[in-house]
Amino acid sequence: MRNYFDGTYGLDRFSRVVLITGLLFLLTRSYIPAAILITYGVWRALSHNIEARRREEIVYEQILEKLSYKINSFVNKKGLNNWRFKKKIKELKDRRYYVIISCPKCSQKLRLPKKKGNIIVTCKRCFNEFKLKT
Repeated sequence: MRNYFDGTYGLDRFSRVVLITGLLFLLTRSYIPAAILITYGVWRALSHNIEARRREEIVYEQILEKLSYKINSFVNKKGLNNWRFKKKIKELKDRRYYVIISCPKCSQKLRLPKKKGNIIVTCKRCFNEFKLKT
């Protein structure tokens, strides 16, 4: 039995992805695709045809590289890396710690810290003072 495992291909990146995908199918109770993927992943790992498995790994890496390039070009083309997008992300993160309200007099947006109780707010534009519970 020990001699059989000598010279096998072993686990590579593609085999791991196939096995993990099979396990995810197993968790979602899709037994037939799970069995096929797990069997294929184990078969690849125990294969003695090392050159064929290396070629498969190279094709897998090329597909990943093309996919990564397309995703990056889409993100850059659509402007998802620009400052407006980053500003929106910052605003969404700030919502955990701050509340944004409008001044009742001039409608200026004000950012106030959450969970501070009753506070007196002064508008920066019109200097209107008002009480607010945060």
